Amino acid sequence: MLHAEYAKLSQILNEGVVKFNQKVKDMWLTKLRVDSVIGQENLNLMRLRTTNLDRVEMSENLEEMRSVLQFTKAFPIINNIKKYEEELEVIQQEIHLIQEQFDDCQATYESLATKDKYLDRTFKNPFADLSPIIVDQCYKFFK
Repeated sequence: MLHAEYAKLSQILNEGVVKFNQKVKDMWLTKLRVDSVIGQENLNLMRLRTTNLDRVEMSENLEEMRSVLQFTKAFPIINNIKKYEEELEVIQQEIHLIQEQFDDCQATYESLATKDKYLDRTFKNPFADLSPIIVDQCYKFFK
């Protein structure tokens, strides 16, 4: 009986050791995965930092080139820009004036068209006592 109990406890102990070893293996694999992810994120951060550094350097170079260009060619360019801005302002004023004149013409046209329609509708009323042929001839002359 002692021998059977010893075998049973030995089997339970072996199963426990196997389960423990499996858990250790799983934890070790998880640790490797986590370390791998951390390494990849560090690489991504380093890549982003180098990209950002390149952008900053390019921006500084661009600003330096702009300042050099501004000192060498600034005055003619500024004068041209001012001239174009003045021309643009004049053109915008002319466009506004033309738009106002167009609106006035459109309103006049619409009022004349309305008046013409009214005259067209009321043309035959005063000639009700005349023959239709004469009224048609008068209407043709009216048009």
